[in-house]
Amino acid sequence: MALTSCRIVYTSKTGNTAQLALLLKDSLEKTHVKVVMHDVEKEADRYQQREFTEDAILFGTYSWGNGDIPRAMSEMVSSMQVSKHTVTGIFGTGDRFYPNFCGAVDQLVQLIQPISNLAVTMKVELLPQQHDALTCEKFVHKLHDRAKQALTVSQ
Repeated sequence: MALTSCRIVYTSKTGNTAQLALLLKDSLEKTHVKVVMHDVEKEADRYQQREFTEDAILFGTYSWGNGDIPRAMSEMVSSMQVSKHTVTGIFGTGDRFYPNFCGAVDQLVQLIQPISNLAVTMKVELLPQQHDALTCEKFVHKLHDRAKQALTVSQ
């Protein structure tokens, strides 16, 4: 399966995760992938149907409290329908000051991995920096690799 479309589902409190989502969007578009952005807190009512048709779905979140998933993201994930073959990725931002750095990313892995084809995860401290663009390109490369593997297995 060639990766041609991707939905980025994210939530951002300070703007850090939103910036990381935009870096990933830029990286995906450089590889000719059509990207749909979905801020779960700002567009919750717009997406009552939780069944998506994109080749890949990326989940981005900040960590709340002691590394918890923000409620809007948790509700979104628990109500959506994802195929076990859908390639997914999880990313998040956090502050190493807290004992459970990007704990929401780890919690999302526990929720997303059993129901999808999880390809890659990424944690970034606070606001993404210029060097994080390279990390995003590697993240996207792993998504493409997993999509190709999915095609090989299905043939």
